Amino acid sequence: MIRHLLALSLIATPAMADSVRRAPEPTATSQIWLDPGLPGTPEAAALAKAGYIREEWFQTGTANVYSYDAAGRVVVERADVPYTTRVIVIRPRDPKRFSGTVQLNPFHPVMGNSSWGTIADYAMERGDAFVGVMIGADDNTRRAPPGPVPMMATKVLGWFNPHRYAAIDWPADEDGIRWDVFADTARLIRAADGPLKGLKVTRTYAAGWSFTGSFLRTFINSGFHDAARMPNGRPLIDGYLMGISSFSFRSGYVPINSRSTIPPETDPRRPNVPIDVPVIELQSENEAITNREPQSPDRDTAPGAHRLYEVPGLTHGSSRRRGTVSERQIAARTGQSQPARADSCPFAQTDIDMAAIASAAHENLDRWSRKGVAPPRAQRLAHDAGVQRRDADGNTLGGVRPAQITVPLARYGAAPEGSGCDPVRPGLGSPSIPMRRVPLARARLDQLYPGGKAEYLRRFDAAIDALVAQRWLRAPDAAAQKAEARTFAEEAFK
Repeated sequence: MIRHLLALSLIATPAMADSVRRAPEPTATSQIWLDPGLPGTPEAAALAKAGYIREEWFQTGTANVYSYDAAGRVVVERADVPYTTRVIVIRPRDPKRFSGTVQLNPFHPVMGNSSWGTIADYAMERGDAFVGVMIGADDNTRRAPPGPVPMMATKVLGWFNPHRYAAIDWPADEDGIRWDVFADTARLIRAADGPLKGLKVTRTYAAGWSFTGSFLRTFINSGFHDAARMPNGRPLIDGYLMGISSFSFRSGYVPINSRSTIPPETDPRRPNVPIDVPVIELQSENEAITNREPQSPDRDTAPGAHRLYEVPGLTHGSSRRRGTVSERQIAARTGQSQPARADSCPFAQTDIDMAAIASAAHENLDRWSRKGVAPPRAQRLAHDAGVQRRDADGNTLGGVRPAQITVPLARYGAAPEGSGCDPVRPGLGSPSIPMRRVPLARARLDQLYPGGKAEYLRRFDAAIDALVAQRWLRAPDAAAQKAEARTFAEEAFK
């Protein structure tokens, strides 16, 4: 548990020793919820091929509930609240393959999904370990209408398997302990009796997407990063990647406890606080067009080492790497198959892959932390008062430029009017702008590529190679994108 906040002079009471223990080995009747190694799934096959194993652990300790005083400072509201949460560990089976790096991720409140699908290829190629921890729910999941399956991460475990998850102990409707819980996990990762015992951890990086990206911003800004220290004073977390979250996005900051409201977009607590480790922010168009000034400046060295990357052609959550485990496990639990997510729109979702850009960002973050080699810089996405500025083909200008936009076959954005796509519906979360792939007319392609398909592929490959050379893409993802471009080219130039 955090015992003091260096930046805020917060005083906390001592806690009992935190610990972890292995959960029971999964069986056909006692599965791990959202098991990244569920037998018979592509996820399990990928783990086996890479020589990786997954484990579930139960983490026990005490934590404080925090609030703000009249001056807006973080203070302890209630001390030493007991908890037991769950931790998923994914690591090389052979300890000799372990790179020394841990990718630490808080679980998303919606049923407990993690970021493993985004980082899996990168982590397994390098030999990194992945640790995900349940940090509670949010206001959206608490307000979700009742249904057969609870959305809230802290409640779905008991619904799924009350016997397996009988040990889980989370305060009812109170998530103000999540800051200490996350810091406890970061500390236990390096403990001799922790879930990675026997492995020498040299770096821990924290990453989050959407709500969990906002969680990391609040963790930093409220002083919890400054307090999460090893005995020698070094930080427990060596760098952060905050995905699809901006400080002025509506959901870009997390309430300090379950009774607090989300601070207004103009609240002075929201802008990023400089810290002693590097931070990368990775945003889609959806967050970038609400991203107010003043932004944290790009800086190469700590304190305040920082990069802001805004990517056109993407919207909130539009990475295509989606797991199927939840649908499969819900169907088994309820006895009813889950209906396919129908998409009647004739225009496909964007093919630009945030996970590929994120993998390069993770690699850059590691190089930055270990060797002091700063990542590349990028221009801001171009917009005026929340309206994107577009090129002659309708694609947004500025930002990190994917090859799919610099050498286009399509326009990325809302489907044409009258297509019946993406009707605006009220939702619980932040808005998500449509991001469809609308093919350019053949006449336009003939103007852009007089040499036809061969010219297009030559220019696309050159753009991809430049992204690799500039460290915006890694070679495995570059190869995949080149192969996909050939499929699109066959259709476009037939």
